[in-house]
Amino acid sequence: MIKKDGAIFRNVSAEADFSILVDLTTETKDMKFYVVPTHLIDTWLRQSFDGWVRTPGKNNRPHDEANKKRNLNQKAYKTELQTYLNRWEELGLE
Repeated sequence: MIKKDGAIFRNVSAEADFSILVDLTTETKDMKFYVVPTHLIDTWLRQSFDGWVRTPGKNNRPHDEANKKRNLNQKAYKTELQTYLNRWEELGLE
């Protein structure tokens, strides 16, 4: 969800701010973890939303630009996400 001022994340640092995305599965041994710089997730969410707004919805109706919800389509960013699979070293946890 975006904030009233349009921000998705607050006080994001390009160097030391990470988010962990988890690809949940029924078997915990099959879960995947992506250690992604938060500023990239912010960029991807904005790009995805912009594309969604430009794409007509059901019955060719326009999508609502005022919608506050943001979704990251895992399939659309599959290649980008692979770069960050299990990148725990980014957090200095090795």
